[in-house]
Amino acid sequence: MVTQAERGGKVIGEQSAVGSEQWAGEGMTRCFFNPQSLNIPMTNDPPYLPFFVYGSLLPGQVNAGLWGDAVVAQQTAVLAHGRLYSLGDYPVLIENGGGPVKGMAMTIRPDAYAALLAQLDALEGYNPAAPEQSEYLRVIRQAYLVDSTARSQFGFAVPTWVYIGQANFTPHLPLVPDGDWLAYWGAVP
Repeated sequence: MVTQAERGGKVIGEQSAVGSEQWAGEGMTRCFFNPQSLNIPMTNDPPYLPFFVYGSLLPGQVNAGLWGDAVVAQQTAVLAHGRLYSLGDYPVLIENGGGPVKGMAMTIRPDAYAALLAQLDALEGYNPAAPEQSEYLRVIRQAYLVDSTARSQFGFAVPTWVYIGQANFTPHLPLVPDGDWLAYWGAVP
């Protein structure tokens, strides 16, 4: 429950921003982000959004510890179009067509949001003051939450922050098949 939480002096909302439901027979809880429940004023500050992650920030990967205890919800998600390329220990996402990119939508506690956003920007080499000089760009893109009960390929769409690379980084990099870093990483000797 988000209750009069403040980020940078601005009220985030009073309704539940995160929901959950029990998966039958698995003993796990599936969490989801409900963007309609947040009353977020549009300002020059970055909006409070979940992050779509597709590589080293995924659970069990090398940079997953950066999240600490800030994650209040995570759900399997996809971006509809993109390509992942391997840089060795982590991938880069390029928006030049392609197919679905698999990852997760990570929702962060409002009180941890600003500090974590700065840490993620530093990790990804993104400078909000000079984005054109950054290794990656932080952009808002629709991610589709994966619902195992849905009949369509994509589920509920939510706006997310995602870090994308520049196409000139990728001419000789290996393409990650099916946009699935975890499957690729598990298959690399």
